[in-house]
Amino acid sequence: MQCYYCLPWRVTSRLIGWLSSIELPQKFRPFVYNKYAELFNVNLDEINCDIHLFPSLSDFFVRLLKPNARPIAMNANIVSPADGTILYLGPILTSQVKRVKGISYSLRHFLGDTKSQTSKEDEEEELTDQDNDDYVKSLLKNSNNSLYQLTVYLAPGDYHRFHSATEWKIRLRRHFQGIIQYN
Repeated sequence: MQCYYCLPWRVTSRLIGWLSSIELPQKFRPFVYNKYAELFNVNLDEINCDIHLFPSLSDFFVRLLKPNARPIAMNANIVSPADGTILYLGPILTSQVKRVKGISYSLRHFLGDTKSQTSKEDEEEELTDQDNDDYVKSLLKNSNNSLYQLTVYLAPGDYHRFHSATEWKIRLRRHFQGIIQYN
């Protein structure tokens, strides 16, 4: 398992991202997309347009679906904003977000500090378990509540668009460096 964690996944991911962004000649698109669909169980009947119209595999990856291909359950208490498989659902008991692809994330780094200003010394300072517990508690407006985490894995064949209950635009995107943990 340690060998798996040592593989160059970030480089591999970037290489695949670059390859998938290359525009394909129209005559090869049906072959490539049909093979991709076969390999990753993509339901081509849900797609809103002809597969010839996707210039690249990246465009096919974030394809639009036909209206009502994924109806929203109106009587549910919560619905997922994305297709996928739930990897983890449960309370946050430590300052680490549960592992995604073998990597854990610092909750403080992921959500930001609740202090109005964090000095450079505070960022570099080694935090104790009590500091981390206090941080998790500081995220709650009501101390009787609990903080939960939901991790949804989007497999290559899943529909890769996200939906929101409100209209909004992404203005900033950040990369969060994870911490590889060996068991």
